[in-house]
Amino acid sequence: MEASPRDLMDLLPGRLDKLLSELLEPDEKVHIKLKGAFVEALICTNKRVLILKAGFMTGQTFGSNVFQVPYRNITGVQVKKHLLTGYFEVSAGGVQNQPASYWGGGRSAARERENCISLNSNDAFRRFRDASTFILSRCG
Repeated sequence: MEASPRDLMDLLPGRLDKLLSELLEPDEKVHIKLKGAFVEALICTNKRVLILKAGFMTGQTFGSNVFQVPYRNITGVQVKKHLLTGYFEVSAGGVQNQPASYWGGGRSAARERENCISLNSNDAFRRFRDASTFILSRCG
């Protein structure tokens, strides 16, 4: 069952919302806007997928990180769920995918990987799976 666009539109923390407004092109429309477990977000527009990160927990204490990829370069997306936690990951040409963990530290932590978003609720898993379907429908 495909989610309605409203179900996939979260309010973002101020830092991320401001960053997104700076990144969007005048003719770019946001279709999906989802928050992760920390100060991180998945944005799907009519042109590309963006993953925005800010804050201490994502390794961006004094700044932010923007990962962006056009749909045509995406080779896969996945939602990896463990008992209560997990992550969303975008695969694309030139992106080195390695096993990640919600609880890990450093580069093995999904919260610090530029192409991953940490998840910690059943609702988040469902919504990010719906976003994965949307992304894959635009690849090719």
